[in-house]
Amino acid sequence: METLKRVYHKDVAAINNLIKFSEKESNFSKKIKIEVQNEQQKEEMITLPKRSSPELPSMKPIGYLRSCFKSKNGTPRQPSICSFAKGCLQISKSVFDQPEHSLQGLASFSHVWILFAFHDNGPRTNFTKSKVKPPRLDGEKIGLFSTRSPHRPNPIGLSLAKLDKIQGDTIYVSGIDIIDNTPIYDIKPYVPMYDRPDQAFRTDPSQEVPQRVLSTDSCYDGHLATSSMEGTTSSNIERTRPEELSLEGRIPDGTKLENVKPEEIELPGGKPEGLVDDVKVADWIAAPPIQELKVRFTHSADMQLEHFTQSKDFFEYFTSAEEAKQAIAAILAADPRSSYRRKACQDKLYYFTVDNIHVTAWFGNDFAEVLQVQSDKEN
Repeated sequence: METLKRVYHKDVAAINNLIKFSEKESNFSKKIKIEVQNEQQKEEMITLPKRSSPELPSMKPIGYLRSCFKSKNGTPRQPSICSFAKGCLQISKSVFDQPEHSLQGLASFSHVWILFAFHDNGPRTNFTKSKVKPPRLDGEKIGLFSTRSPHRPNPIGLSLAKLDKIQGDTIYVSGIDIIDNTPIYDIKPYVPMYDRPDQAFRTDPSQEVPQRVLSTDSCYDGHLATSSMEGTTSSNIERTRPEELSLEGRIPDGTKLENVKPEEIELPGGKPEGLVDDVKVADWIAAPPIQELKVRFTHSADMQLEHFTQSKDFFEYFTSAEEAKQAIAAILAADPRSSYRRKACQDKLYYFTVDNIHVTAWFGNDFAEVLQVQSDKEN
């Protein structure tokens, strides 16, 4: 019996120890849980509050551009394609009481940046894709932000135009790629020393950069360089005619011209000292898979253009039938068709309106032909 009592007391003591240990474990777990919760609460307390999005002021146009292009069809995709493309912008009196004052001093510049809205993107104006098919790539997809597609999260356009003249509250520009009645949000002067990387990011800012301007019949000189730089006049700008840019001796022997990259060509006078070497563009811009087209006019189209000059004040923007013809040729040479239309609608006629002319054309493998031009002038 004594032995049984001792065993019993021993077992009871062991059970009590187990109960006490269990209670301690439970209390310890609760304590750990509480501490973890406290730490989480502390972390939540020290988390920085989300920054509220700043409220941007609502933007309203400073005016609406009147353009020689009445619709998207036929409108150049870049401002330097057609130098005869003209337009004008009247600054709205709803923006300034005296809008002409806002243009004071702008006539000292040869070119301006125009900030505008792509207001005619179609019914699905909010529809954007992260990859698009720029016409210059002929159907190949590439990231949206490496292109100038009008279909963007914020459909904002930026264009460089030649400043022709200012009259009162109205600015007249040319070399544009903007359609009629486009809302304009801002205009800024083009300053080469800030806007051209080869001048803005010189390795030696004290080094004078000689101006070299290519003079052509289809593109304005100022799209390549301009004389509006401070301390520079047209008299001390070196102008190089295209016929002076012979490639003889400037490319490796036996190399085909189409295989030569622009940076491999040694231009007359060499490279100005102090310029940076890291300005570059994508290969599909410098050497696109689609080539410039030859443009021809039928005899009837030529006769129709000449007939327009007999009507007084027929043209609203062009000054002559020859200027209109050169503008039409520049537009078609750059192939204004989309990549879809280029591939799926090769046998279809192409229509567009510029100034008061409605143009009908068709495209071959390496050419575009103007079949007829008709009056689009409202009576």
